[in-house]
Amino acid sequence: MSEMTASPTLAFAAAEIRKYLRAAGLREADLPPVRVQCSGCGRDDAYSFEATPAAVTVTGSNARSALIGAYAYLKEIGFRFFAPGEDFTRIPRLTDPRQLCVPRKASRARHTIRGVCVEGAVSLEQLLSYIDWLPKAGMNTCFLQFFRPDVFFERWYAHENNPLIPPEELSEADKEAFDAALVRGIRKRGLMLHRAGHGWTSQALGYPGNGWQRQREPTEERLRNRIALLHGQRRLFGGIPANTNLCYTSEDVQQALTDAVVAYAKAHPEADAVHFWLADTFNNLCECEACRASTLSDQYVRILNRIDAALTAAGLATRIVFLLYQELLCPPRETRISHPERFILMFAPISRSFETSYPRELPSGSCPTFPHNAMTLPLSIEENLRYYAAWRQVFPGDAFIFDYHLGRAHYGDPGYMKIARTLYRDAERLRELGFQGMIACQELRVALPNALPIYLMGRALWGDGAGPDTIGDDYFSALYGEAAPRVRKYFEAVSDLCDTDYANANGPRTRPDLTPRYREIARLSREEEAALSPGSDPILLRYQSTLRQNAAYGDALAALTRGDREAADTAFADFCRLVRRRENAYPGDYDVYRAIEVAQRYTGLHEPPEKINQEKEMNAHESESH
Repeated sequence: MSEMTASPTLAFAAAEIRKYLRAAGLREADLPPVRVQCSGCGRDDAYSFEATPAAVTVTGSNARSALIGAYAYLKEIGFRFFAPGEDFTRIPRLTDPRQLCVPRKASRARHTIRGVCVEGAVSLEQLLSYIDWLPKAGMNTCFLQFFRPDVFFERWYAHENNPLIPPEELSEADKEAFDAALVRGIRKRGLMLHRAGHGWTSQALGYPGNGWQRQREPTEERLRNRIALLHGQRRLFGGIPANTNLCYTSEDVQQALTDAVVAYAKAHPEADAVHFWLADTFNNLCECEACRASTLSDQYVRILNRIDAALTAAGLATRIVFLLYQELLCPPRETRISHPERFILMFAPISRSFETSYPRELPSGSCPTFPHNAMTLPLSIEENLRYYAAWRQVFPGDAFIFDYHLGRAHYGDPGYMKIARTLYRDAERLRELGFQGMIACQELRVALPNALPIYLMGRALWGDGAGPDTIGDDYFSALYGEAAPRVRKYFEAVSDLCDTDYANANGPRTRPDLTPRYREIARLSREEEAALSPGSDPILLRYQSTLRQNAAYGDALAALTRGDREAADTAFADFCRLVRRRENAYPGDYDVYRAIEVAQRYTGLHEPPEKINQEKEMNAHESESH
């Protein structure tokens, strides 16, 4: 076995144990020797630990497993890491070195891939804090979407959707430095790093592949000819290169995409996997004669095989993740992946309902045939899984799920209990459906109204045997103390009343059957706030602000569901005011940019411009007063 000095990750794990033991009150002279070691370097994670008066010993199946095991040991003696940040960390009081002793315990992860993909708006500090938290939660993978995750930083530093905070400029040097800092943080912890995804169609047209920015039409004829022919024209779809499909049967397009992937793999040897995806919208496929003669997935697989051959010729072993998403949910009719061992299938059911969880086995029946520019995204779990099952008939290799519990639908659950239960059950059933794990496509600032979903996610993906109720007891009692029963009761009641599908744009906006439920959410929230005495407890103060937010949100949805747009917009403006003001106090806990965007783009709420101006003026006046 290698000693802890053989790896920076092992040395970091030993230092973390000592740091937290000192934080618990033990003197340096009272700390036993800490030995952290690993027995291999494979991709599957397992650890063991034991502590005697002579030493604390942690052994991992690889370096990151040893770090995960180090945190597991700390949790065994009373530490808790419920979410990123100090306010969600619980440190026990330790006064005697004998309190450190535990008999040997061992654990092996249920899933090989357990990770998160950055989304929303986030600062460098917030993302680094989440990376730091991943192994504390038993997670092992971080996915930095796009060639660089610039767009997520730009949203935060520009403070999009929050005019109360002055915007900050980011230079190209800043973005490069941010990316380098993220890679260092990921590598320090031995985590698996996934990169890219959307952006390849952008780069093939001469634009940076770092976001969904609007661009002018390409001026070069060669580049214009790469764009999909749609309604007789080759133009950017909605002006956004990342959303624009290409003429994938074109030799020039295939070669441009292949060259781009190989160049990126060469430039980023730190990436354990590179994601190769197509456009981020549907029903804008090329209508030229050659493209209409085959399915998008057949065209996709031909390019994947070409990339594989080019990577092999370049001596690169980089794994390539390919995407089942939108039209690519439909399996290829004729073409097959030549070397499955190079590839990982990623199933991304972005349109699924979160009102129910995955079944324990794949549904029977066939999926719809490929529709050329007539795709309707499936809502039900069963229809989504039929597409996946059809793909498994032609690709037997590695697979994981890329799911969106905390990407949009969670804003429709102001108690987070329903979305937490769905996430937990889904994670439990992945293996039975043929998945090796999950990467969550989610906002990273999701600790309000509570952090239970992400805490449950880490526990369920590792598979430690505890059920969601037991884990919930641990979470609420440790964070909320004597108030835990009433807090949990409130969150459960609110979640039972909500409809995540409605908030996620599924179904008509006028739904009188839902109106009483949202009125009740507003009533319960105001009643609970009136009875609450938070004092100075940071968690209860967060809870108090959540109650105010939920009351305004309930008012807005009650009005929207009964068809009163004016009242809905007035209440939504109150919601926006509350969350914007709270962002200064709790910047890492709630994604204000994304919450407002989802409410306006999907739920159907609207903030009158005059309300935004009034809020700006009020904020400026208060700032001058202070």
